Amino acid sequence: MKEKLDYAQSAYKKDPAWAWLIFTLSSFFILPEYISPFILFIAFIIFKVQWSKEKKKARVGTIGKIELCMMCYMMLSALWSDTIMDSIAMAALWFGMFLIQVMIFNLARTKERIDTLLKSIVFGASMNGLLASLQIVSYMLYDREVIAKDWVLVTPFYKVLDKAVYSALPFKIMTNTFDDRASGFFSNPNLLATLLVISFPISIYLLINAKSKRNKVLYYAANILITCGISATMSRAGCVIALGGWILLFVLLVKKSVRDLISVGIPAFAVLIASILTRYGLIFQDNDTAVTTIVGAATTGEARKSSATHFEIWQSVIDYLGDHIDVFLFGNGFGCEGTSNVLHSVYDLSKPHAHNFILEFWMEIGLIGVIFILAIIIMAVRRMVEINADTTKKYSLMVCMTTSLLIFFGFGLTDYIFGSPKQIFMLMMLLGLIQAIYYTYNGAEMKNFDDLKQALQRAFKNGTRKSKRVHLK
Repeated sequence: MKEKLDYAQSAYKKDPAWAWLIFTLSSFFILPEYISPFILFIAFIIFKVQWSKEKKKARVGTIGKIELCMMCYMMLSALWSDTIMDSIAMAALWFGMFLIQVMIFNLARTKERIDTLLKSIVFGASMNGLLASLQIVSYMLYDREVIAKDWVLVTPFYKVLDKAVYSALPFKIMTNTFDDRASGFFSNPNLLATLLVISFPISIYLLINAKSKRNKVLYYAANILITCGISATMSRAGCVIALGGWILLFVLLVKKSVRDLISVGIPAFAVLIASILTRYGLIFQDNDTAVTTIVGAATTGEARKSSATHFEIWQSVIDYLGDHIDVFLFGNGFGCEGTSNVLHSVYDLSKPHAHNFILEFWMEIGLIGVIFILAIIIMAVRRMVEINADTTKKYSLMVCMTTSLLIFFGFGLTDYIFGSPKQIFMLMMLLGLIQAIYYTYNGAEMKNFDDLKQALQRAFKNGTRKSKRVHLK
């Protein structure tokens, strides 16, 4: 034990920025939202000091440059925003969370370091999955009068602390909490679902490339905890998008890892489909019309009503954009408070945002903002395709990271995925990893359509033949 502590101390002294990066990724999703960002800021200061001493220049890459342009436009939109403070604060939050992307891109320049960061992400996700599972199981036992209410594990975990902190602030912060939907260490079940769905493909990558049986069991357990956590959030979109991600992985990786994929797919389909059916009141019903499930006092039509409300919100936003050409092009000003005001005052809908990241971006920063975010998505996917994935490890990494990014934005089609520091952090984290992977695995930049065609053909060829395995240590 002493030798391990001495080794850790020596490693920290040698590269403190790297140690803080690992700690930040491991703890960011476990600590409260009003503490996690400060951990990131401390880590970046240490990184900056170390980089300055070593006379190195921090780089942001092509994707980072596009993001910086977009964030500058976010800040600029405060000039015509009716909610100026919200626009400035949210733009500043994006700039703050961008720091994790800079750290990952500059520090994770080896294959071993990339794998270490992926393990750190899965650690935070699996801890949340474990807590969420305990929260929902204890609530179910209480709901069926098996245990007393005092034995129910509170959700969100920091509920009491959150209330104390938010009530002490000079401004009002409102969060929707649900006793009958698990939130883990997050303040809201949908926030937790966002982390778990993007971690799901990453845990599969670690499982596929595990070297020892011990690691195989460990990563399999982590995947099960993540899957159970998604189910415990009772997020319909989260469950559907996770299943969609597994199907995509199965199609692309079946030739290489069919046994591993089936081993995680069977429990995933079992618990996620059960969660969806529960939300719609199709299972776990009493004799009366009330659904006495994890959804608690919700009626059978609650989920259907929620879906109908989403369509009403989307239609209202589309109508508003069509009637206001200035908003269509340039937006109302960054920050979802402006969108909330429009929905409430014009359409009598008391909703905090557009429940769709594209429509929300369109309302906030117009067509210009939508072009920016789509350019970032396309560039990130392109970076993954440009990698010559000639081994199982390379190919599975490319597929799993691309899937993780796509299901992150897929989840955002039914909810706004940038309303929380942790969700913005997730995007920056994924983009930083994609940039680091592209650099580490010597991606070849595509300059024309023929290059793209060849890259896709190469990826398909690598995916449909048996490749040499390179296992994780």
